[in-house]
Amino acid sequence: MTTTSTTAYISRSPREQSGQNLPLLQQQALSAIQQYADQTWTNHNPTDPGITLLDVLAFIISDLSYQLEFPVRDLMAWPEEQSESAAPFWLAPDVLPSNTVTMTDYRRMIMDIPGIRAVFLSRSPVTDRWYVVIDTKSALLTKQQRLALADQVRQRFVTERNVDDDIAGLCFIQKHPVALKMKLLFGPLRDPVTTLVDVFTRLNEVISPEIPQQSLEGMLDAGETADLIFEGPYTENGIIQPESLETEAFPQSLFASDLIHVMHQVTSLKTVSQLIFQPLSDEGSSRLTLKEDEIQWQYQITTEDKEREGQAGNNQGLTELFPRSFSFDLKETLDLLSIEIDGQAYPLTDAQKKAILFKYHWPENTEEEDVASSVFPDLEAYQQGQYRELKKYQSLQYEFPVIYRLIDARLDAQIDSQSLARIMQLKGFLTLFDQVLADQFFQLETLKVLLALPDKQSFTVLARLFDKMLGSETLSQKEVKYFWEAVDNLPKTIVSQPVTDISGMKNLMGSYFNDYQTDGFQPDAETPFDATQLDRLNRGLSHLLARYAETTIDANLLQYDPVLSFYLDVLEAGMPENVALKLPALEAWMGGKNEPLLQRLVLLKQVTEKATILNDYPRLSRLRAGGYNYAGNPPRRNFSDSLKHRILSFLGVYQTEAMPLATNNKEGFYLTESILLWAGMPVPGSPPETSDIIPKDKDSEPVAVEKRTLYFVIPDWPTRFANAEFRNLLEEQILRETPAHLTCKVLYLPREQMSRFEQLYYDWRNAMTQCPFPVWDGEALLNPPNPEYLRWLRDTTKQLNEFFHTADSSCLSPIQYERKPIGQGIISDNFIIGYRPLPVLHPVTPVSQAYIHPDNINPVFYVNIKTPNSINPV
Repeated sequence: MTTTSTTAYISRSPREQSGQNLPLLQQQALSAIQQYADQTWTNHNPTDPGITLLDVLAFIISDLSYQLEFPVRDLMAWPEEQSESAAPFWLAPDVLPSNTVTMTDYRRMIMDIPGIRAVFLSRSPVTDRWYVVIDTKSALLTKQQRLALADQVRQRFVTERNVDDDIAGLCFIQKHPVALKMKLLFGPLRDPVTTLVDVFTRLNEVISPEIPQQSLEGMLDAGETADLIFEGPYTENGIIQPESLETEAFPQSLFASDLIHVMHQVTSLKTVSQLIFQPLSDEGSSRLTLKEDEIQWQYQITTEDKEREGQAGNNQGLTELFPRSFSFDLKETLDLLSIEIDGQAYPLTDAQKKAILFKYHWPENTEEEDVASSVFPDLEAYQQGQYRELKKYQSLQYEFPVIYRLIDARLDAQIDSQSLARIMQLKGFLTLFDQVLADQFFQLETLKVLLALPDKQSFTVLARLFDKMLGSETLSQKEVKYFWEAVDNLPKTIVSQPVTDISGMKNLMGSYFNDYQTDGFQPDAETPFDATQLDRLNRGLSHLLARYAETTIDANLLQYDPVLSFYLDVLEAGMPENVALKLPALEAWMGGKNEPLLQRLVLLKQVTEKATILNDYPRLSRLRAGGYNYAGNPPRRNFSDSLKHRILSFLGVYQTEAMPLATNNKEGFYLTESILLWAGMPVPGSPPETSDIIPKDKDSEPVAVEKRTLYFVIPDWPTRFANAEFRNLLEEQILRETPAHLTCKVLYLPREQMSRFEQLYYDWRNAMTQCPFPVWDGEALLNPPNPEYLRWLRDTTKQLNEFFHTADSSCLSPIQYERKPIGQGIISDNFIIGYRPLPVLHPVTPVSQAYIHPDNINPVFYVNIKTPNSINPV
């Protein structure tokens, strides 16, 4: 009889990995000794003490190689006290989903809102704006509840919308209640109430079906991959598969065969002898009666039904585009129900009917529907591996025989004999190997920093200061100090640690011993702002970006050299002593004074740019072509389109929401979507008809808005924007990032015209916060627009559209919209900045270095603007 041993043992065979193959390491070392010391080495065999030392080194190197083979999850693990705050990577829900692009995406996004059963969207052929029709799970919502739900839909839409997509209005679909007159024959039943609840639940799934929302675990078990699961918009309350939306959202016909089929899935049900559809009249009583023991095989919503339910009204052009929605009236069905149990009639008592309604979770008995929390609990926090204490190193001197006496405490005392001196000589030789190995173990510990998302704090300071340089602003002494402090806090790419727990180190290190105990040889391993450090950081961040299939633009094209050269003197004057550039030694071959500093500044700018992109990547990726949330208050905090943010971020601009632009030299631009120029404007003849909810002024005329067009308004004076080559790069970047179906129009404005444009643009942006959003419940408009706000929005939109059509600055006259100014800034006689008071504005609105105080409109503030630096302007 053959038996198999289950005893664990250490294999005698060499490890396949060369770093852990001890005999191979020993042979490689022996070959090196024979090559370099062939005349001085006396004996190349295991009895030689030198070879014994070689064996010890090979053993420790194999241990280092063994730790390198740990799973990446373990290599990236943090100590327990730091594990809760560790976030080395973006999680799948952060970077895999995208913003909404297709109609299916918008339906999935809206259906993720609790309380919505089904969604239908229709695009206006005139304006391209979306009209949304939703069916709620509950039919008993009040007006306030419907408006609150509509606001959730709107906010979700405008937050995640693509550029040049917009939502024009929302309609709550009308419910078509239907009851069932049934006669059901059961076999023996233990619990009639539970059985009937099961039957009615199955009937409701056919009459008023819901789109299935699956869990992450279920989809992974079904073999779906993460990239497919998270394709499209991110949903918090379950994953909606696109194919599940291909079925009809609002079925207009019911078939008895479908109902009978699902009822027969209840094993105790023997026969359905009668099934008659009973649509309800306005009074709520059933109005259709057929013969007993008859099956009505089909029921369909008719035009008469729609008219009876009040669908024909002022907004007929909207509602006639959409079907009705069936709702199952369980209460009426219970009153019409007739059942037999085991051949005997069984009338339901009032108590049993109430119990059925309660167990069925009928809306009358539930104030608020429970909504499941996120289905991604395992992905909401980083799941780290086992912390391995990778930097922990024990000196190789512990591996030597005791007779060597290398770790005796007496070596910490005074060395006063020749024998001790010889031991210290050997110890110094061995400590060199110790230090190299200890640093390599510590280097493993830094992997979790070098291969993880960069720390935000230091790079945020650098990004803001580099933005000031791009904007030709003067750096104060305090800012220069902050700059070099941030440089000193950059991650170390080559690290060193002290060798501890061995004797004699104080005698070996002498006066450096105290510093050594703290930092090892870190000052010699890598100095701050060292070219090697910056290069390694740059390549490491490029590797992390490549994991997302992203690359940055070449620094030469971004014109960093000429821009940063204006700040060399001020930065060199504030350079701390520990930043050793060794400028004189490099000047001869680097091209002149401060050239090494300029090269490192450019490299540091690249590192900072990549770090900020990585830290902001969820927005840059998920909302890469996203528009701005015009419904958010205040508009200054919801200012930047995500498309604009991505374009400027990859051009090296950190503060992409800088405003205003006319009063400074900051880099930025304004992006306006043509679809938003329909806001507040009447669109005669457009299905759905909107002329009844957006009344016309007597002098208003239909506007001509270019469809699928983006307008980029760019200042022509900032340092890089005034350069012809950089303008070409900017326009190429705009075309590369803009969705292919959209047309881009670029306008470069001088400072005075930009000031006037900003007055109109800010007025329009504030007016957009009051953009009408009609919400219908049947024929009733729940939220009529405010005429004053509507007229204000219409005036500014019309004027803005006229400017984009003509590019004529004369239509930007401040007199047309400078009403009740809350402040003025005069730069020259014909250069005035004025702002209109609005309830949505913050009481103190910063403009460059000035502040507007709404309570004091008489004094005039002045803004001093520095002349921008010039690099070969157009």
